[in-house]
Amino acid sequence: MRSILLAITLLLSSIVSFAQKGKIEGKVTDSKTGQPLIGVTVTNKQTGKGTSTDVEGRYTIVVEGASKISLVFSYNGVTQPIDDIEIKNGTITIQDLALTQR
Repeated sequence: MRSILLAITLLLSSIVSFAQKGKIEGKVTDSKTGQPLIGVTVTNKQTGKGTSTDVEGRYTIVVEGASKISLVFSYNGVTQPIDDIEIKNGTITIQDLALTQR
């Protein structure tokens, strides 16, 4: 009985923990050609954590709790920040970018 109660408690706490996260995802393309950009570094300015775009130019970052964040996109010496992106708990925020290269 105690094991069942412990398992239920752990399950519920993990569900609550998941609900307190938001996610931001998007696609980075070349502003001139519209082609996806592979390997763009996308960094959460507040935490320093980030990721890189995949072969389709897509990225995903998980954010702890509801907040406003700033992302910094870097590619071949070009850096472009986007500020005040609102993240809500349990939702996915879309932030696409058409990056202008040199």
